[in-house]
Amino acid sequence: AFITETMVYLKSVLPLTKKALYFSDGASAQYKNYKNFVNLCHHKSDYEIEAQWLFIATNHGKSPCDGLGGTTKRLIARASLQATENNQILTPFQLFTWADKNI
Repeated sequence: AFITETMVYLKSVLPLTKKALYFSDGASAQYKNYKNFVNLCHHKSDYEIEAQWLFIATNHGKSPCDGLGGTTKRLIARASLQATENNQILTPFQLFTWADKNI
């Protein structure tokens, strides 16, 4: 769901995009998750954009996305905890909407 929403948004603001690059650290769940591989194989037919998945080996230093991802997760967790029961951030789309508006 999150990748679909992201691709729709990217195609609307960057219509000339030809390739999506995904970066991932060495988390074993990502390496062993067959759904990520299937999504990558069908990315071109599903979204009309080629994709490449780049894995960064564990314990080989931090990349810029580690700080950005950590900060984003912390801010969203705080916002969700401070929200009323009906305004919690529970879905990928709510996460994207909150981040787009507040970060």
